[in-house]
Amino acid sequence: FLYFIAYKMPATDKRKRRKVELTPLVVEDGVGGENFGPLVEVHKRLLSRVLYAQPVCLLVSKRGDKKNIMTISWVTPLNNWGDIILSINKSRHSAGILFGKDDDEIKALSEGDKIMGSDEIMLTLNVPVRGSEPLVKMIGSSTGKEVDKFSELELKLTEETPPALDHPLIAATMYCKVNYATYESGHFLTRCTITRATVRKSYWAGDIFIASDSVPPFLTFLGSGTFASVTPQSCKPQIGRASCRERV
Repeated sequence: FLYFIAYKMPATDKRKRRKVELTPLVVEDGVGGENFGPLVEVHKRLLSRVLYAQPVCLLVSKRGDKKNIMTISWVTPLNNWGDIILSINKSRHSAGILFGKDDDEIKALSEGDKIMGSDEIMLTLNVPVRGSEPLVKMIGSSTGKEVDKFSELELKLTEETPPALDHPLIAATMYCKVNYATYESGHFLTRCTITRATVRKSYWAGDIFIASDSVPPFLTFLGSGTFASVTPQSCKPQIGRASCRERV
């Protein structure tokens, strides 16, 4: 079982959500990054487990010379092997980047239209931890149509393909291939496959994505500006198995 500890961030006026002031999040030296342990590669049969507790994700999209970052929590595993669905609102700047369409082309879509993926589409899901809430809020409350979030928030990307968010308060990254998207109810239901995933060692108990006692827990989102942090209820050993803290 998991405990979800909820706490509410200051409300954002929805009428002004696209005009929020973007300020880089200052992270103290020695917090996060390598202090969370080295990166661990997740076995392919466990790729979806990074999403079991429904963590908030920062979605980095890149297509050609266009890139953006957005907050997303509507992410659902379909199996244990990394097949997932993302629900992305049609108004999101990232939707236009991912599917190579401008606003008029998106408005012209009909219910049930299908868009195939391509090698041009690059996408990563990056899981932030407690302490990053102001950053997550700013990313989700601004639009890449009007501001370069990477520049304003001083965010860096890795040099790999697809690029991941290089930030000390990221516990895990999933590298995704976009297979196709179906347009339904004003959203792109985006079928993806996680091709690989990396997790900081302090958040990986061998086959479970959960924070150890020495690091901040990762975030989930309850709506209405309310975040929750995810911690285990218990790690009691099962017969014939080590406790979850010992399975590394």
